[in-house]
Amino acid sequence: GRTAHYESEHRLRKADGGYLWVLDRGTATVRAPDGRPLRMSGVHLDISALKSTEQALAAEQQRLSLMLTHLPVALWELDVASGDMVGSEGAIERFDLAIDRPPANRAAWGRLIHPDDRRRAGAALDAYLGGQASSFTCDYRVATRQGGWRWILSRGVISARDEHGRALRMIGMQVDLQEQRAAEDSLRENEARLQ
Repeated sequence: GRTAHYESEHRLRKADGGYLWVLDRGTATVRAPDGRPLRMSGVHLDISALKSTEQALAAEQQRLSLMLTHLPVALWELDVASGDMVGSEGAIERFDLAIDRPPANRAAWGRLIHPDDRRRAGAALDAYLGGQASSFTCDYRVATRQGGWRWILSRGVISARDEHGRALRMIGMQVDLQEQRAAEDSLRENEARLQ
């Protein structure tokens, strides 16, 4: 008798032995003089599809979290108009970036890029956003906390467009290329010595 409405999610066993998720909603329509509910009116809503979707989403989020924890990748999202960015928190540690928190915008990310790579990386992104390139893929160096540079590969796609087809948002990922670049450099040095 303390609340005006009742709401509960739970499973009901079906005649075939399976279970059905339901949302019960109700309200007291008749109360005793002391306020106790005597009669309730309400509905049972089948929310099995919603619960199935929630479980699938939770499993997908867990897989994504494991991937971001154990693989040398980071995710990012860019608001094309404002330049605002959202990046993976783990990217700073994973790539040993010379920052304390993820860059808030494209300009802040650009300042992390090696001066010799900055123009090329910006041009690649602008070409993709302008429709002159079919994809955005660019490798470049970013500043590390130790004062060095780490090679990464950045890839992205337009995830939302306005009614005129202009890009609104991009999503992408960055992959650590440092070990690959070191191996390539070593191979080139070895080949040069053999010639």
